[in-house]
Amino acid sequence: MNQLWDVVIVGAGPSGSTLGYELAKSGLRVVILDKEIFPRYKPCGGGLTIKTVNRIGTDLTSIFKDTIYGTYLTYRMQDEHTLNSDMPIAFTVNRTDFDYFLLKRAQAAGCDFLEGEKARNITFDERSAAVMGDVHTYTGRIIVGADGANGIVAKSMGLMEDAFIGVSIESEVEVNSSALDLLNQHVLLDLGSVFGGYGWVFPKEDHLSIGVAGPQERAAEVQAYYQAFSDHWKKNLNGYRLIQKRGHRLPVRHKGSSIQRGRVLLVGDSAGLTEPLSGEGIYYAVYSGQLAARAIKSFFDNPAIHPLEEYQLQLDRELMPEIQRAKAYVKMFNLFPRPFFNLLVSRKRLWRTTCGFLQGTKTFVDIGKRLGPFEFILDWLAW
Repeated sequence: MNQLWDVVIVGAGPSGSTLGYELAKSGLRVVILDKEIFPRYKPCGGGLTIKTVNRIGTDLTSIFKDTIYGTYLTYRMQDEHTLNSDMPIAFTVNRTDFDYFLLKRAQAAGCDFLEGEKARNITFDERSAAVMGDVHTYTGRIIVGADGANGIVAKSMGLMEDAFIGVSIESEVEVNSSALDLLNQHVLLDLGSVFGGYGWVFPKEDHLSIGVAGPQERAAEVQAYYQAFSDHWKKNLNGYRLIQKRGHRLPVRHKGSSIQRGRVLLVGDSAGLTEPLSGEGIYYAVYSGQLAARAIKSFFDNPAIHPLEEYQLQLDRELMPEIQRAKAYVKMFNLFPRPFFNLLVSRKRLWRTTCGFLQGTKTFVDIGKRLGPFEFILDWLAW
């Protein structure tokens, strides 16, 4: 293809579609490429926090599967505690529906979409960049990698080579209605079963998402945990039938890691924007897409005053402090998992703070400030 786009986005997940929407509605010529045919299956628990819904700023009620008002917490699949909230803390969605919804929103704004086109390599010079696909080459003034943890854009450009990698295994499971009623607008989270990881069960209207996550260097333990966790639920749920099972990587960026080079930049999972405490990625995918759109539009307005390097600077200011603090809290929990679990289930104030994180009224940075002069400990732990 000889057409020159303003922006070529590789990947039609939440970050790519959000970016495409923001740029297209500003009048830029934008195309999204994706190797899959949409709608497509995406392994994910499918929890949308309230702060994520608010950041998207579009009515999503048509794709909500359940409203979450609390959680059942277990420690090593035992010792269950129920924690409730008066206000919703999250909604569950099927990622197939959610990602397709955001993609169609981008297309409605004027963004082009080419599916079934796998990116193979990226090249760039001072004036443009190009994505080489199986058949065609797509040239843009800017290329954006929104192609996930295993994306070709970051690999081609030598970006995000030092990320911490987590791994996740998730299943979609069909159960009968009585089993679904057991969760009753709650998600289940299991802590302490694998170092640095957790398990979850999310309700999805007519089925469940059951999964586990943990560090990649403990992949064998994560696999064993998944088997034990899913076996535990098979014994407790009637009509258990596996619909789909997938594994995927969860990259977490280190502060200062390059996510931009020349006319190429990264968003979402490609940029390692996963919050390590809960595994939350959708919020950061959407937010980074919006930040990238802001930086790209400013670059096109005046590249001398607003170089593309501003994108990484903005992201480091607005998103990385939260991710860094979450890293510190993960390390603290890993050192003393049982005492921290006991605090969470016994201290109502701590649970209200947790709800605040999910609803967007609290931040990890806010909590750190309460330590006063000892706040530096969190910065030390984050490295």
